[in-house]
Amino acid sequence: PAAIRIMSNRPMQPVPPQTPPSASRRRALRTMTAAVTAPPLAAASLLATARADAPVPEFDAKALSELDSIHEAQGKPADASGKPVPPHEGWGSGTVPFDGQDRAFTFGFIGDTPYNRLDQQGLKRVMAGLDDTDLEFVLHVGDIKSRGERCSDILLSDRVEMMDRSQHPLIYTPGDNEWTDCGWIDPDDPYAPGTPLDRLHWLRSRVYHHPESLGARRMRVEQQRQMIPQLSVRDSNSLEQPRLPENMRWRIGSLQFCTIHVVGSNNAMFSTPAMREAWALRQQANAIWLTETAVLAKRYGARGLVIATHANMGFEAARNDGWTATRQAIIATAADFGGPVALLHGDTHIFRTDRLLLRSHGLENFIRVECFGSPFTWQWVTIRWNPEAAMPDRPDPERGPAFRVYTHHA
Repeated sequence: PAAIRIMSNRPMQPVPPQTPPSASRRRALRTMTAAVTAPPLAAASLLATARADAPVPEFDAKALSELDSIHEAQGKPADASGKPVPPHEGWGSGTVPFDGQDRAFTFGFIGDTPYNRLDQQGLKRVMAGLDDTDLEFVLHVGDIKSRGERCSDILLSDRVEMMDRSQHPLIYTPGDNEWTDCGWIDPDDPYAPGTPLDRLHWLRSRVYHHPESLGARRMRVEQQRQMIPQLSVRDSNSLEQPRLPENMRWRIGSLQFCTIHVVGSNNAMFSTPAMREAWALRQQANAIWLTETAVLAKRYGARGLVIATHANMGFEAARNDGWTATRQAIIATAADFGGPVALLHGDTHIFRTDRLLLRSHGLENFIRVECFGSPFTWQWVTIRWNPEAAMPDRPDPERGPAFRVYTHHA
């Protein structure tokens, strides 16, 4: 019911006492933080003003040529035996030129579940309902366990397998509970088994080792970086290349999708050097990925853009926190894109859909949808894309909104 409001229980991770970082490490952290607030690509460097009227910097010819080759760089997905996985009708392969073949379609949207055994039963019923619905894919926006549950390989494997049994392709982007809230953050050994960066490495190795979705019917995606499972925990969190394998994008008809790895608990902006470095890496990588995706979507004729992430980043409050750079990047991207833009997230467990940036930034093209979460595990959301409503040359109020949101109960 609308009168019931669930407050998110997301206390900050306790940090044990530590020795201050060296002068050289402090300089490195300052440099990385400065890079986050001014990423080098296009709209992500714009300030979040009332209306983003400033022109967005253009990619040069070399950068565009590089981006044009991205969707050709990765091979077709394969199953465990090495046989190619046949695509389903309408599958996406990242960012591809629009071929004019367009249609309305629907996808499922869940997150912040399961948190316990009761949630697991509810999720099984929800998954059965999703399986019986005509959907292109299902999106899970993270938190596949509660903060209080163990972060063991067995539990994480069990939750991933639940999602993998979906009859539709299932896209999953990480939440904070499955990695940032795991174990103590040890400044002497931040890559030890059970620590946050170790759990993030586990997810990357088990879920993001192929450019494809989960589910019985796989869907092709592009990754910002192909994961090499043989890498050590330290190497997979290297700052040399700000690219994340969990950042994905895919295209269905005229609608472009992407995920960016942004989590609750203040986006894991903790004070230990290794965690601050990992935070800086993700901010830079997310800004690059979001901007690349928006530029390619416009270049290849997309009419709409969907950005999916875990965190509720608190757009309503102007403050400097772990989400500031990402909020600015999303606002600037939506202002520049022009067509319908949807931000999908979880984190605070309250179903809502609104025009989040209309009053503050005048963005009529932007909507926000948050999915149900525990304990409302018996409910889910579907979103229908109507490409005809996104055509600016044929405005017609009778066509309805470009994104129509529905709720369901198992």
